[in-house]
Amino acid sequence: MLYLSLIISANFGPWELGPQHGFARTSKWKVEKEPVADKDGNVTAVLSLEDDDITRALWDYRFKLTYTLTLSEDSFGMKFQVENKDNKPFDFTCLLHTYFRTSDVVKTDVLGLGNLQYIDKVKGVQTFQQVDDPIIVEENVDRIYLNTPNEILIKDKEDGTTVKLTKDNFPEIVLWNPWKEKAAAMGDFWDEEYPNMICVEAGYVHKPYTLQPGSVFEASQTLTVV
Repeated sequence: MLYLSLIISANFGPWELGPQHGFARTSKWKVEKEPVADKDGNVTAVLSLEDDDITRALWDYRFKLTYTLTLSEDSFGMKFQVENKDNKPFDFTCLLHTYFRTSDVVKTDVLGLGNLQYIDKVKGVQTFQQVDDPIIVEENVDRIYLNTPNEILIKDKEDGTTVKLTKDNFPEIVLWNPWKEKAAAMGDFWDEEYPNMICVEAGYVHKPYTLQPGSVFEASQTLTVV
């Protein structure tokens, strides 16, 4: 079985101006549209976050983030928008922190990242070439895959479930599992959770995106059981 948890981050990783991954993931979002089912049974909800005194004290820009979620019988769609409401450009990074629950991570294949370059944050932020496809995680992994295709598969070989991740305008994929030692050192991660999870995260994180005044950035991903 695959289970996912999502955290939106408007800044990926350590941030000199504020908390890890930025303030968006810990801020209180407004419900712009309550979950409503259409005639086909698809349920859509819309959340938003705008600048306020607290955000401007950390990051002095006017903005609006909009997160649209659409749940259907066999898929879950996520659309992320950033609007620059200021009179000056700003830079940002973003990542959908998609945690998949797996029966056993060493029996889970990640397909679609072969022959790509990745930045390995475990090995001194060096750049390597991915050889194997599928990837099987058997140790602490924290990698940023560059120029990734728009379709990735996560296959749980224990229970036979496969999820297709289809993305648009998210050029990178982050692959993460803390493994035993790092999991034990994390305050917000249970010591024995690592064998039953894997993060395959779509984002714009390698280099910041510059958004001009009045412009809107839009990216999306859809998870489909296949």
